[in-house]
Amino acid sequence: MYLRPYTATEIKKKFVRLSKSKSEVLRRKFEKEFCSTDSEQYKYYKREPGYMLWDCMIGGPRVLTIQEVNENPPFPGDVYVFWDVNERDEEMFKLGKYYLHQMPFEKFLLNYFSFPQETYVFDEHFKYSIVLSHEHFHSLKQDLCLYSPHEEDNWYLYV
Repeated sequence: MYLRPYTATEIKKKFVRLSKSKSEVLRRKFEKEFCSTDSEQYKYYKREPGYMLWDCMIGGPRVLTIQEVNENPPFPGDVYVFWDVNERDEEMFKLGKYYLHQMPFEKFLLNYFSFPQETYVFDEHFKYSIVLSHEHFHSLKQDLCLYSPHEEDNWYLYV
């Protein structure tokens, strides 16, 4: 089943958007916890369009099917969601880059096919992040990538 991606207007109506300042604080903490901020990829990401935060993530993903996520959800409550989307859609780009959206994880799961590629999901504990990457999720239409910043050596561990 194919669900079309959300428009910026739909996201603004459906989900709680955090303030720009709170979003910035949480995003910086996300990058500190989950990204290799000393890497060349991160430097490129910060200064050049076209690079994705996904390229800077510590370690690598544990690829999970939606069934595995449903059976053992990594987040018991609310999650924060943001994305890197192609700059050709400026409104979506700004909405994902400058703002985080908060929602119950269950609501995210019901709608995850409609978020753009390179969507990042995490909660206030910063223990795990789910990434909808174009490499896995959007190519295979079935897998979510679960990251733990403490598993630096599990590059592409598939389950």
